[in-house]
This record gives sequence, C-alpha cells and structure tokens, in this order.
Amino acid sequence: MTMPVSEKALKARKYCIRLLAVRNRTEEEVIEKLKAKGYGEVAEEVVSRLKAESLIDDLKFALEWIEYRMSASPRGRKALEKELYGKRVPEAVIDQAIEKAKIPDDTIIAESLAYERARTASGSDPEKRKAAVYRFLASRGIDPDTAEEAVNKVMEG
Repeated sequence: MTMPVSEKALKARKYCIRLLAVRNRTEEEVIEKLKAKGYGEVAEEVVSRLKAESLIDDLKFALEWIEYRMSASPRGRKALEKELYGKRVPEAVIDQAIEKAKIPDDTIIAESLAYERARTASGSDPEKRKAAVYRFLASRGIDPDTAEEAVNKVMEG
C-alpha cells in the first residue's frame, strides 16, 4: 500500500528535520537522502519548502564549512573548493562563500602550516624534513609554488 503524496511529504519533511538537526546539509545532499529513503517523488517539493523556511541554505552551509575547516584544519582555497564541490554545493555558491568568508591568502596559510609542521617534523636530515613539510602543504591544497616558497622561508629563514 502506498501513502498519499501529502502524507508522504509530511513523513519526508520529518525525516529531513531529523537530518538537519544533526548538521546542516546542502540541498543536493538532502535530495539524495530523500531519494535513498524512498521519498523521491516528493523530494523536490519538500526541499523547496525547507529552503523557503531557511532550513536548507547552501550558502550558509558553505560558510559554516569554511569556518569549521579553517579553524580545525586549515587548507588552501583550492582544497576548500574541492571539498565543497564534493558536498554538492553549486559552483556559484562556492565562489560566493569563498569571497564572503575572507579566507587568508594561500601564502599566509602555507607559511603558518609550514611553521607548525616544521616544529614537529622529525629527523636530522634537513632535505627529508623539507620534503615532509612540502608533502603536508600539498595535502592541504596548497599549490606547489606557494608550498615551496613557504617551506624555504620557514626552513631556511
């Protein structure tokens, strides 16, 4: 027996409220979750209503994600963009969030990360330590030229 659409929409909405109580989610994440739970036919309608009530807001999600990442595990601009894209945030919203968040220049981030990693890098061989710091910066989405400059500045200066 299938539920009437309005009853199904109400159950889907309750499911979304539970999801959103745990953490904010993107519009696409919620739609995917609804479809996976069998609410595909009412997903767009439910999400549209939740957006109208400001319970789903991709820009707010992106800004909160950036703030969290920059405080817990700083990254370069490209890494943040890639993560948000992976969370199904639209490209235009990513650009808007990156601009609005006022993320420090990658050079500043790279030097700060390089300094922290250089303090904890083990080994006595300076080249191996430099390589370890460089790899760390690369893993955080710092472009190769910026990473090299930061490593040289921190390790030699």
